[in-house]
Amino acid sequence: MQTNQMCRACRLGRGAAARRIATWSVALLASVLTTTSARGAVLLDQTLNGVSPMTGKDLSAHVVFSTKNSDLTVVVTNLGHAAEAPADVLTGVLFNISTNPTLTPGSIDFTSKNGQHGDKLLNPRGGDVLGDNWEFLKFATPVRGDSYGLGASGLGGTFGHSNFVSHTNSLDGVDFGLVNGLGPSPNSGVLVPLVSRSLTFTLHGISGSPAITGVQIQYGSALSEPALGVVPEPAALPLLLIGLGSIKRRGGGR
Repeated sequence: MQTNQMCRACRLGRGAAARRIATWSVALLASVLTTTSARGAVLLDQTLNGVSPMTGKDLSAHVVFSTKNSDLTVVVTNLGHAAEAPADVLTGVLFNISTNPTLTPGSIDFTSKNGQHGDKLLNPRGGDVLGDNWEFLKFATPVRGDSYGLGASGLGGTFGHSNFVSHTNSLDGVDFGLVNGLGPSPNSGVLVPLVSRSLTFTLHGISGSPAITGVQIQYGSALSEPALGVVPEPAALPLLLIGLGSIKRRGGGR
């Protein structure tokens, strides 16, 4: 009798565990489907990796371009070493769109707002507005071969004024750039408002599923500072340490 009771208890325990797994699986599937529906069609999912020739730090950035209806969404995440100098701060994303559309800036926000590892503003000044500190541009003249860009820094005249909320704030320095936290010895150049670690940009006016190409990630406050994805002239190849990895291109939703 005791043995039968133990076996019955084992069966009941296994059944409860199976139900918990099934419930968790359904919840996970629902979460994935909700995220896919919210994001729409993924055009490009790319991670760029390299080493900073200025500091020797590992640089890494993840970008995802997707469309839904007439919106283009760009999610940018800094995955590199914690920042200790302005050259470690991600301040620009340059790219091409095959259909050459005319886009307008829509919104900018933290990618993840919840949980212990949610995105946040470091060194806030009070009254900070993300949209007052980034600009979207379709360049009159391509920059290193790219026609579109998002920038938190002027980058030597590449960007001028914010335009997601207002056009009044002049972009300079690395303020509101992206970092993956701050290192143990940050210098004064990074004791400014910074985003740790991801932002989502929404641009209006896209149609169809165009190709996104030529993605470049810029760090610091000048185009001469570290960058990922730049294709150098042959003579300059030994001077640059730039890598690309984990490239995935999709023409439909996840």
